[in-house]
Amino acid sequence: SMVVGDKFLKDVATIPLDHSALGTVIHRNKQIEVHDLNFTEENDFLKVIKREGLTSMLASPIVFGEDTIGVIISYTRRSHRFSNGEKKVFKTLAEMAASAIQNSRLYSQIFASEESMRRNEKLTTLGMLAAEIAHEIRNPLTVIKLLFDSLNLQFEVTDPRHTDAQIIREKLDQLEEIIERVLSFGRTNAGVHSRQNLNNMIGDTLKLVRIKLDQQKIDIIFKPFAQGTYVDVNKGQILQVILNLILNATQAMPNGGTIYIETTIEGELTHMTISDNGIGIPQAIKDNIFESFLTNRPDGTGLGLSISKRIMRAHRGDIELSCSSPEGTTFHCWLPITK
Repeated sequence: SMVVGDKFLKDVATIPLDHSALGTVIHRNKQIEVHDLNFTEENDFLKVIKREGLTSMLASPIVFGEDTIGVIISYTRRSHRFSNGEKKVFKTLAEMAASAIQNSRLYSQIFASEESMRRNEKLTTLGMLAAEIAHEIRNPLTVIKLLFDSLNLQFEVTDPRHTDAQIIREKLDQLEEIIERVLSFGRTNAGVHSRQNLNNMIGDTLKLVRIKLDQQKIDIIFKPFAQGTYVDVNKGQILQVILNLILNATQAMPNGGTIYIETTIEGELTHMTISDNGIGIPQAIKDNIFESFLTNRPDGTGLGLSISKRIMRAHRGDIELSCSSPEGTTFHCWLPITK
């Protein structure tokens, strides 16, 4: 596809990169200049070239990192040699385009991450509720089984009640198996722990949200513990906690502000403090912020902090609200150090 003047031209055919000078731009990762397109091998584009009266071309690669992700092409309708200044201008435009494209991709990832986190919050809560219900059912079920066995119901084989008693015993065993499967499902997460550097996990999260923070005029000050902060964790779950705390902070600063993050080590614990200078948590809900389904946002689920606390406690750590006022809010988290 290309833009000529104010018209957008789209060629629906698929053309191999090695059949065009544009392929050279991508493969060599450098600008290509063609003085007269009518005397090149751009046969696939000759129809457009002649119809639009195109003569000279400068193609500049759009590069992000080590990858060429696109091409900016400039055409003239008369023979023209592009000066070094013009080439520099288009190289700069290509660099800006690369940054814009990458920012757009990152911004899409942020929305996807937020949406995924909301879905995960609901699924995690459903799983927790299912485990809690299964646990509550198991106790009375155990009593029923014991009482049923103590009745010592012995019926003749020809008596229909003999079959009924067998079915009841089988169904009680079946219920117990179902409950055990639900409870054991939640315990399988313990097997995916690995040694992680908390500083690196915070850094990864900040990279993900940097565009969102920049657009909301929010600055980040991250002071990591110099020697590293190694913990034995389910990485995905801890990333969810960090992301949730940062997104909560952005919600409290609609007009911009600063988020301050610090990691320290005290004794056998790794500590993480996340502070903001936002509007603070309303007094009415301050004492109950870790309860499920509590929220003061119309688009919130009220599950973020509740799940975050469950995750931290499952890792033998915890999270607490250190302070909150109209001048800002501070959350404090801690985890055991891994040797």
